[in-house]
Amino acid sequence: VRACVIAASVSLLLACGNNKPFDSAAWLKGDMRARGRMCENLVKRKILIGQTAEEAQRLLGKPDKDYGSTLSYKIDLGWPFKDAKHYGLLIHLDENRNVRGVQIVD
Repeated sequence: VRACVIAASVSLLLACGNNKPFDSAAWLKGDMRARGRMCENLVKRKILIGQTAEEAQRLLGKPDKDYGSTLSYKIDLGWPFKDAKHYGLLIHLDENRNVRGVQIVD
């Protein structure tokens, strides 16, 4: 039981560093982990909503994948026991390529 409590406490402490304010310059020069720390703030503040795909890419850089109606960025949320390669930030675009939604996925 004690080991479970310790493991849960460590997991919570590691997750606490996740919430950083979005900063475009830090995002552009940061790694997947640095970006992951800013994603929740980016989504919550709706910074990209209504911007064009080009404006969003000025803030975030070139996406890892452009599916036409969705831009995808690899991120690492830093959760223990989960593989970082499964996380992503999806930027959903409307028919005019304006941002209509932003979503963190795993």
